[in-house]
Amino acid sequence: MRLNVLADTISTYLTLACSLILPVLLLVWVRSYMVSDRFYRAEAGLAVVAGVSHGEVAMWTGPTPEHVQARGHRSRETLWGWNTRRTFQRMGATEHFWLLGFGYAHSHAMPWRGVPLTGMAVAIVVPIWFPVLLCGAMPARLVMRNMQTSKDFLAQRAVDEVALQQSLRRGAIAVRERDD
Repeated sequence: MRLNVLADTISTYLTLACSLILPVLLLVWVRSYMVSDRFYRAEAGLAVVAGVSHGEVAMWTGPTPEHVQARGHRSRETLWGWNTRRTFQRMGATEHFWLLGFGYAHSHAMPWRGVPLTGMAVAIVVPIWFPVLLCGAMPARLVMRNMQTSKDFLAQRAVDEVALQQSLRRGAIAVRERDD
């Protein structure tokens, strides 16, 4: 019993979080076709570049010299037709994989000027439609469950109403017989 209550509580909070995150993801998705954002950070021997552009989120990470310290953000108008797959090709990714908007690559360079690498960089790309579907699944699941519950509720209510009518008839018959 307690496990069911815990599962319902977790499901409720996940549904609430997804309902709040979903509109933000949709706005980011639409904005990504108009504005390309790139965030970078290099310190303590690790460089990370994250970008949102053309309906996808790309994350690059790789080793840098210990002395390199950099942090910043660049936002610019999106170049039509440019996506991370083309960036993989331009950066000379030694191996890259691409399927349905998901991508993975190894490269000797990162898509940010002035960030020297001491080894291979790894890149992962996730299309924004994927987290949108994940976040939309929880509220959709709740709506579907409540629709089913509503049907069950109405069916049970009809059964209860029939039972009440039969009980009232029996009571009325019993009163008439008593009065006679």
